[in-house]
Amino acid sequence: MHTQICVITGQPLANLIPILHLKPQKIIIVVTKGFKHKSKEFRTILIDLGITQSITMLDGCPDTGLQQIGEYIDHKLLPLLPPESCDVNITGGTKMHSFSIYEKLRQRGFDDKFIYVDTQNRLLEFYPTDNSPSFNQPLPTVLDAEMTLKGMGKTFIRAESDSEDWVNRVRKHEPLTRWLAQNINDKNVQNLIGDINGLVNIAYKGGKKDILMPKSLQLHQVPKGQAVLLLEQAHDLKFTEWQGGKNIAFSHYDQSRYLTGSWIEQYVWLIAQDIGFEEIYSSLEFGNMGQPTEKNRAKNEIDLFIQHANAALAIECKSATATNNADTSQNMFHKLTGVANRAGGLLCSKLFVSAFSLKQRDGRDIASVYHAKEQNIKVVQSAELIDELPDILRKWKETGRL
Repeated sequence: MHTQICVITGQPLANLIPILHLKPQKIIIVVTKGFKHKSKEFRTILIDLGITQSITMLDGCPDTGLQQIGEYIDHKLLPLLPPESCDVNITGGTKMHSFSIYEKLRQRGFDDKFIYVDTQNRLLEFYPTDNSPSFNQPLPTVLDAEMTLKGMGKTFIRAESDSEDWVNRVRKHEPLTRWLAQNINDKNVQNLIGDINGLVNIAYKGGKKDILMPKSLQLHQVPKGQAVLLLEQAHDLKFTEWQGGKNIAFSHYDQSRYLTGSWIEQYVWLIAQDIGFEEIYSSLEFGNMGQPTEKNRAKNEIDLFIQHANAALAIECKSATATNNADTSQNMFHKLTGVANRAGGLLCSKLFVSAFSLKQRDGRDIASVYHAKEQNIKVVQSAELIDELPDILRKWKETGRL
């Protein structure tokens, strides 16, 4: 019987990947005192994924102390080791746990596989034994988005991009979406979008789309230059009723939402489609396993979620009116960090895409951008949408790094 041993950790995906890849018939999970609360959760995750083979939870492993950990291995773990093939995943736990298990088992003549999951470099490392030198192999893709979420104790609810109607609308809007990305730094376009955003808030009384819109609203100034081209294209798509001058009406909530910000989310989705990933979701919603669907929707929604080569990328997309305020943008960075950690833990990279500049008048980034970098969030601003964003996504696809 093929057995796999792993140490419980706060990052369950590092234990889940080798289980899914090597498919052991028996799993022994070493539970440290500091992560005892995670053991039942991990067992539930395995069962929910259909991994119903023998699972043994080995409680009581000390959190620290080489001697104490060694005694635990001697008295608790070694008696359970099978005579048949066995893998030991030393990715989980602390470095002290990994070192102790590796050394103790080698001293006792254990000569099967010691494995380490190097997710950053997409490698499965095999540590040396008496009969085998160290080697590595490419980490096979075993996680999709739904498995990644389940591995974190979450459940996939829905994604807007799963709708064929949504995809068709995005493709219909594509020429205007790409035009906006190309021209968003134009001052006339920026002023018009800011003006429209305020009018939409009035028309929908803060975003309640069941409220009827006024027949006509008045812009603060007559559009000119590139702003005229934007309104003409929006009129052709029946987003707005505009025939010159200051009067404008919005035909539908979704169309007004597009002009005030969802175009940037659609643009990033289109670029991701151009590059090609295993899975790309727009407006993905997820919740906690075992809880009502509606309970966690508000705090567990990601603008874009990309899954590729066992890794995830959470992307927050925001329009100008929301991101040119330092305090507001910093809150958005915190939100992105929180939702990414819940969705994919350490295997989830974070990208923040702003439709407008996040720079001060002197050309320096606003302070919150530096805080974002401290949280390992890659920030893309308006001037970088055309040339840099595609390269950033390609790099992540190839290396797993932003």
